[in-house]
Amino acid sequence: FENTFIPPYPGDDGIAVGCCAYGLFGKTSGGDASTDSEEEEEAPPLWNVTLSPYLGPMPTNDEMKEAIAWASPWLDVETIHDEDERNDMIAEELASGGVVAIYHGRSELGPRALGHRSILADPRKK
Repeated sequence: FENTFIPPYPGDDGIAVGCCAYGLFGKTSGGDASTDSEEEEEAPPLWNVTLSPYLGPMPTNDEMKEAIAWASPWLDVETIHDEDERNDMIAEELASGGVVAIYHGRSELGPRALGHRSILADPRKK
C-alpha cells in the first residue's frame, strides 16, 4: 500500500474529485483499451502532487478582517503565533466551559472537519 492514497472525502463530492484526479494524474495501469499501439507516447500528468483535502477558498487578510469586524459584537479574537501558548489557551478556555473557533488556511473538502475550520467545546458543559 505504499503508493495508495485514500482521500478524506468519500462522499458524493469525492466522486467528482476522484474523476478530476484521474484526469489530472493521467496515468493508467494495464494499458488503455482505446489505443492499439504501444509506440504512442504517454502524456505527462497535468498534476503531479497528491490531492489535498484543503481545497477550499483562501480568503485574503482584508476579507478576514472585514468578517471579524462584522462579527465583533459576538467575538473575542486573539491571534497567537506560538503554538504551545495557543494550545494552552485553547485547553484552558475549553476546561472553563468556553467555546473556541479555529480558522487556519484553506477550508476542508468533505464531510468532516480536519482542523482548519473547527468549533470546539466540551460537550459535558452546559
